[in-house]
Amino acid sequence: MKYSTYHCGFADSRRVAFAEIADIDDDDDVKEPYMKLDIPKLQVLEDGTVSYDTFGVDTVGRDFELDEIVTLTISEGFEFVPAAIHDHDGTVLQNVEWSADGKTVKVPVYKAYDTGFDMEAMTIKATTAKVDDEALLTVSAEHYPSVSKVIAVVVEEITETPDDDDEDQDDSREPYMKLDIPKLQVLEDGTVSYDTFGVDTRYRDFKLDEIVTLTISEGFEFVESPIHDHDGTILKNVEWSADGKTVKVPVYKAEDTGFDMEAMTIKATTAKIGDEALLTVSAVNYPDVSQVIATVADPNALNCSISVDKIVRVEEGDSVTLEDVEIDAEGIDFTTSETLTLTLSEGFTFVTNAKIDTNQADIVSFTKDELVLQPKKTTDEIVIEDMEIKVTTAEVGDIARLAIVGDKRVSTGVKVAKVVDAEETKTVMFEVESDLVIVDGHKIRIDRPDPAIWMDEDDNVMIAMRAVSMILQELDDEAEVLWDPDAMVATFISGNNVVSLTVGSDIAVVNGENAKLESKCNIRDYADGGYVCFPMKGFFEVFGAEDWEMEDEEGGFNLDLEPVKNIELVLDVEIQTVKHGGKAVYNVFGIDKTNGGRFKENDKVTLTLSEGFAFVKGSVYDHDGTEIKVAEWDKNRIVYLAPADPGHGFDMEELTIYAESAKPGEVATVTAYVDGYEPVSKDVLTVVKASSGGGGGGGSKKEPAKTETPKAETDTTKVSVAETTTEAGTATTVDTTSQTVNAVAQEEKAVYHEQLSQNNPTVSVVGDGAYTFAVAADSESAVSSGSGVKDPEKVSFDLSGQNLADTSHLTLVKYVTQPDGTVEVVKLGGAFDPETNTFSAYADGEGVYDLVHDPDVTKITFAIGQTEVSMNDEVKKNDVAPILHENKTMVPLRSIAEALGAKVEWDEVARVVHIVQEDKVVSLAMDGDDATAMIMNDRTMVQLRYIGENFGASVRWIPSTQSIEIVK
Repeated sequence: MKYSTYHCGFADSRRVAFAEIADIDDDDDVKEPYMKLDIPKLQVLEDGTVSYDTFGVDTVGRDFELDEIVTLTISEGFEFVPAAIHDHDGTVLQNVEWSADGKTVKVPVYKAYDTGFDMEAMTIKATTAKVDDEALLTVSAEHYPSVSKVIAVVVEEITETPDDDDEDQDDSREPYMKLDIPKLQVLEDGTVSYDTFGVDTRYRDFKLDEIVTLTISEGFEFVESPIHDHDGTILKNVEWSADGKTVKVPVYKAEDTGFDMEAMTIKATTAKIGDEALLTVSAVNYPDVSQVIATVADPNALNCSISVDKIVRVEEGDSVTLEDVEIDAEGIDFTTSETLTLTLSEGFTFVTNAKIDTNQADIVSFTKDELVLQPKKTTDEIVIEDMEIKVTTAEVGDIARLAIVGDKRVSTGVKVAKVVDAEETKTVMFEVESDLVIVDGHKIRIDRPDPAIWMDEDDNVMIAMRAVSMILQELDDEAEVLWDPDAMVATFISGNNVVSLTVGSDIAVVNGENAKLESKCNIRDYADGGYVCFPMKGFFEVFGAEDWEMEDEEGGFNLDLEPVKNIELVLDVEIQTVKHGGKAVYNVFGIDKTNGGRFKENDKVTLTLSEGFAFVKGSVYDHDGTEIKVAEWDKNRIVYLAPADPGHGFDMEELTIYAESAKPGEVATVTAYVDGYEPVSKDVLTVVKASSGGGGGGGSKKEPAKTETPKAETDTTKVSVAETTTEAGTATTVDTTSQTVNAVAQEEKAVYHEQLSQNNPTVSVVGDGAYTFAVAADSESAVSSGSGVKDPEKVSFDLSGQNLADTSHLTLVKYVTQPDGTVEVVKLGGAFDPETNTFSAYADGEGVYDLVHDPDVTKITFAIGQTEVSMNDEVKKNDVAPILHENKTMVPLRSIAEALGAKVEWDEVARVVHIVQEDKVVSLAMDGDDATAMIMNDRTMVQLRYIGENFGASVRWIPSTQSIEIVK
């Protein structure tokens, strides 16, 4: 359904269907809406400007409404450069308002109920900003908290790729290239030329005269000829190899993000029919990329395709006109030396009055059985207008197919029409004071307003414009709803019907003629805004409603609006990147049926995954929080059962894919299959090169010297390291790979426990305690984050034999012997699982450990990008989430400091934060050169290492889950 501008009666186009009207649950768990930014951080170019190919603003929990204003604000020292801004589909965003000082841009949302938009060609300029100054973008919209992100930094010159040994390197910005080259068939003479031959970089621009090398696979050669950039510039100093296998192209623009070459030609030499030309592109500091760019075609079986706007309906014996029939060459253009013969399937004939662009082709002959065309020029498309076909012997249910047979062309044909029963209608049922409408057995909920249908003071049934549009969309996916807010006129277009209604009038204009309604259109005043509404009976009667019935505030009617559609399956999922061995979590993984196709409850949806990758088993939810049922789950195959009445599709959340054995450069492809539909595939995950160096976190202590494992004593607490479980205290040492668990000798336990009680007399040891863990850093059981950093080993205690009244203050502790012989007790935290009666924590290398109950312990756990925080197993919510900023973990200061017993005071004038801990005061300046602290959403954020260094807390970073543990 297409929408134009209107303000009344619409909020969200998604429908929720229910099994029975009586089962309506009005207590839906609605997510708190928020926005997120998908904008890469770029360096400002030497001329002071930088442009963004993708400038993404996305919503979660509540979609934008049409014409809703999104305001972008740039920080001091930078300005926006006014220019046309495009959405990713090429649409120019209208009515964009640029402030006079260049500090703000107001962008009206141009698609109703859009979850976000990706703008292109947004440019910012460094005005008074100096080297190393950062451009902070803040985005705000109604109903959403503002979000901010650093999107650019001023540099003296483009920096080199960070060295692999740089621990601060941002692993998510590993430079790589991608190719934007269509796959073509090789022409009959063995050559093919490319209008656009794109080589693009990410996270590191090319430099002037840097060499990009193109290599073609065996059986093909490059044809030496001038190559142009897309702006017409001839590329200079191109070096062609003598054997035609390689081309070296010097970059001709300094700090260019890539280039689109034109007129690059390759030739098939010894390649045979079906062979594919594989292009490999390489450059310094980039991993090689490859793409199949051509296939040797059989000149006797060249393909073309036919497309029409939609399948039209036609009754027995009648004729119907196809407005536009597009004939497309696939890979090889039509030439003047061939003819194309169009035929229809049995039971249908042509009516010989079609029009064709005489600049494209001539009609050689036109009979009721065939239409013969001959191109007048080399072209890849021929359009036929107003092609009329007639039903002869075809019966109800028969499909008309249009096919092409040519000198060297074939097509399998395309559906263009279906014969329908003249009496065929759809039933619409409704209930007054309800927000449900049943269309041909499908229940749709009109989520706003509530109710969607009611009676006015004259006992006329009124219906909200929102409900009208959803009913029409259910019957005709091509229907359009247009709203003119100035004239207060709503226009509905479905099939050949155009109906206009004006607020305050009881006259409907139906295909240019007036029709009187039983009452006036008006706006009903709700607490949260007005809703345009119409008299239901009169409105649908002008669209052909018949057999209207109304009894006891329930009614129904028959309506014939449904067009015949091609129903297809589509995947709606964004491709992600992950390092080798890493995982990607998909918040939106959409399975949709287009053109009115609907899922039913428990429809089987099968997803398969390409080799080298694996699905991670776990719960998956629909966007409304409904858990998706799983019938089968294997690492390369999942069978889902569609949720209750999901409509045209459903968006799964929290589906996780693991790069199990895939190497850098490999791509994960998901294929979806539903019975009765063609399988569809989409690339969803790319493995990028991992670099060495650590992730976030910090503040960990130096590894103590290895402790010899003393003789084991009896203990009844079961301890497990990774997948190894042992009855700790037996004489047997459990050793898998290089992991061991042993109890400490009784006499040595006493030394450690005495030290523990001296530190805090209220601490009590759980069980007999004191274990030695030998945990190898390269243990295979450790989980890799994909960045080359592995998780610390997880240690679990089986506490089923313990009777513990308080589990929230349990903590793992480690005894670290200092050079002077004293023993330091380091708290490592952990969490208790009441379902399994186990306590789990992360061990800090080899050493002696205890599980203790400490009433004074403070354990804080949170994750990057999440506002939820766990404090001693109690979940709370902050108003700002931890972030990764320049590969440093930044955490909210106040909530952590106060949880650790400190007070935070803010000096607005000096812009300094004071942290008071007992008799110690530490101050942090916001505007200094030190990047330790920053302001985000009016909250002070500090580096994670700062917490460890200044609060006497143990800090641990878990790479695979992007989570942080702070224990004091």
